[in-house]
Amino acid sequence: MLRPLDLVLSTFIDGETQGREAVLDVLKRAQAGGMYSRTIEWKKIDADATPMRVEAVQPASAFPAGFTWDLSFNHAGKVTKIQQANVRPTGPAQATPIELTEAMVDALAHALENGTPTLAAYVNEHGQPSMSTRGTPQVFSDNETALWARCRDTGMAKAVKENPLVPVFYYAHMGNPAYGNLQFQGRARVEEDQAICDRVYEGSPALEQRADPERKGIAIIVELEKVSGLFAQTRYNMVKNVD
Repeated sequence: MLRPLDLVLSTFIDGETQGREAVLDVLKRAQAGGMYSRTIEWKKIDADATPMRVEAVQPASAFPAGFTWDLSFNHAGKVTKIQQANVRPTGPAQATPIELTEAMVDALAHALENGTPTLAAYVNEHGQPSMSTRGTPQVFSDNETALWARCRDTGMAKAVKENPLVPVFYYAHMGNPAYGNLQFQGRARVEEDQAICDRVYEGSPALEQRADPERKGIAIIVELEKVSGLFAQTRYNMVKNVD
């Protein structure tokens, strides 16, 4: 009979987990996160293979593309070890129209307070790439993001008038509720309309507002041309013009 510590689960994220109850806890967390429920096909098992392999296939847009379980047994026919491995996608995600999800909107809105501030890049007046953390990026419309620039005559606000191509990068590590990485690419413009500036400023985190209490900065709006990456275990390749 298996003792409580006779069962071992090995995964990329958790490493080795020992003990039946501990293993079940890991598997239940993965199930709750959609790891197993998204499976669209279970491949036929070769019962004579050692170890026995169980292979699952997930939708084309999912990450991972599937997973395998290599099962080892003891002499009594009880499972003693489960070696889980992810199957990587073999091709790019299918291009779809730009439709930002509510989860993406929420992730940007709370990126700073969650300890995952975004990065924005642009080409400065010397023709050199410049990149910095930004706490204010937010969804402005169905196909636009926005951010607040505290300096309206220098830095990013000045640079995008000459070269409007701007990427904003979001990343949250494993374990974060909004885990994933997304790159928002588009063409930026400086927006001086006071109502729009007020909206972007007021949509920024309180910490960022306190850094510019007199609202001397300005709003930058980025019209999106592409949103790509991995978010909520789904691969995205959203583009402005889908063939």
